[in-house]
Amino acid sequence: MLKRWWFLLGWSVVCLAWPISLHAQGGPIPVADYWQRLADLRALVGDLADGEQIDRQILTGAAAELEQITAVTLPNGRTQPIQSTLLIHELTVAEPDPARILQLLDVLLDEQAAWPEPGVPYDTAVLTAILSRDEFNYAPEAENVLQRMWRDFNRQLQELLARFLEATGLGGVLPTFLNVFGAVALAFVIYYALRGLIADFSASSQLDEDGLHGELLTADLALKRAEELSTGGDYRTAVRYLYLSSLLLLEERGLLRYDRSLTNREYLRTLAHQPRLAAVLRQVIDVFDRVWYGFQPISKESYEVYARQVDSLKQQKGVDE
Repeated sequence: MLKRWWFLLGWSVVCLAWPISLHAQGGPIPVADYWQRLADLRALVGDLADGEQIDRQILTGAAAELEQITAVTLPNGRTQPIQSTLLIHELTVAEPDPARILQLLDVLLDEQAAWPEPGVPYDTAVLTAILSRDEFNYAPEAENVLQRMWRDFNRQLQELLARFLEATGLGGVLPTFLNVFGAVALAFVIYYALRGLIADFSASSQLDEDGLHGELLTADLALKRAEELSTGGDYRTAVRYLYLSSLLLLEERGLLRYDRSLTNREYLRTLAHQPRLAAVLRQVIDVFDRVWYGFQPISKESYEVYARQVDSLKQQKGVDE
């Protein structure tokens, strides 16, 4: 890990100094230096793909250096024009894809192994074929006016923010503050979400255990409570009591055993031997799940349809005597 940080620090220094080096860069560089720069870039992007937090300015600086390399000097002294436009494009897009960049670099570095050793004459035809590949001759699409304005705006905004952080000394403090703030905000969101779930489960348990005025909850009492709640406009809770009324009715008829530890799907499996009855109960359960657990809004008309479904369950053979 320490080696990685030294490597990233080195690239940062190079990227911060690249405007000066561009003026000094006036001619081709040795081909060995070119391969070495690609290998260094491969290691840098490998760290990025492994989850390292790297400023995009580093990638932009690397792209700027590659853009200045327009030719390389071969071991025999011959100068060979070269382009890295596809790689530069991938390094400077709004959201760089480390996997895509690694793929391009691997293709280029694989070609290095096929090159002859220094002192061995190069096959001009082979070299020309290699350098004519898309990786060396990519022509990016021209930006339209809006894209150019948006890119310039983003660059100016980043430069302004960088100057502000440097002037205020918040460069090292602000990211930490934002991380802490984000963690606290996420904790509050999780807390309220869990509190809502716990409240719903507590309400569900309370509805299971309590009847009316302390009485043991029965199918008739649950149905009565559903009618009272629907009259008051609380259709969601009324659906819950209507559903409990259905389960309690089936238990009273000896068709299933009402148990709060059972899931709705387990209730359906207990009625597998009565497919017609199970089909009607499935419709009742589906609506209940969407309204109670899925918080799907339910209107007066939808509730009346649901009440008719529950009533049709009572009319099934084996339920209504």
